[in-house]
Amino acid sequence: GGEEIDHQYCLILEAPNGDLVWVSTKYGFPLQTEYTDSLGDRLTTKYKNISINTVTDEDVLPPADLEVYDYDGN
Repeated sequence: GGEEIDHQYCLILEAPNGDLVWVSTKYGFPLQTEYTDSLGDRLTTKYKNISINTVTDEDVLPPADLEVYDYDGN
């Protein structure tokens, strides 16, 4: 099923052990989890103030002066 959390529609995914995860359909990021801890208590964790940043090619490209050596193992 699905549910809206913080103005984002989420799919509710259930693990075989009964744990639940609400995953945002916009970013694919979990916004809430519900699980049972080792003592048998049912807990809910909500993720708030999440910031999704965009990364440009310039952010991840190596510097132009980087020297790369290719060794073939000989």
